[in-house]
Amino acid sequence: MCYKITKRIFLSLINALNPYPEEEDLEGEVYNFIMNLLSSYPLIVRIALFLGLFFLEVYPLFSLKSFKPFSFMNHEKRVKIIEDMLEKKPGIRRNLARAFKALVQMAFYEHPWYMKKAGYSWAL
Repeated sequence: MCYKITKRIFLSLINALNPYPEEEDLEGEVYNFIMNLLSSYPLIVRIALFLGLFFLEVYPLFSLKSFKPFSFMNHEKRVKIIEDMLEKKPGIRRNLARAFKALVQMAFYEHPWYMKKAGYSWAL
C-alpha cells in the first residue's frame, strides 16, 4: 500500500516538473530511473525523501491552497504549489521543493531521449 501511494505521489511530482509536458510517456521511465538512483543513496536520505513526499502530499491541505492532496490535483495547481514552495522564505518547504526539482530534472536530462534532442553525439 505504501508503495502505491509513494508511486502515485512521485508520478504526480514528475508530471508537475516535466520540462517537456508533451512527452508524457517519459514519466514512467523517469520514475524507474529515480528509484534505481535512490537505491544507491544512504538509508537516512531515502527515509527523509519519502517523508518529504508525504509532506508534499498533505501540504495543499494544511496551507489551505486546496481541499485535495497534491497527487489528486490537476496539473496547473500542482505546478503552482511547487512554484509557491520555491518562492517561500528559506526553510523546509523551499529546500524540499528544490531537492525534488533537482532530482526530477536530473532524471529527465539523463534520459536518452533528451540526450538525443540536445544533440549529444555519444548518445546517438
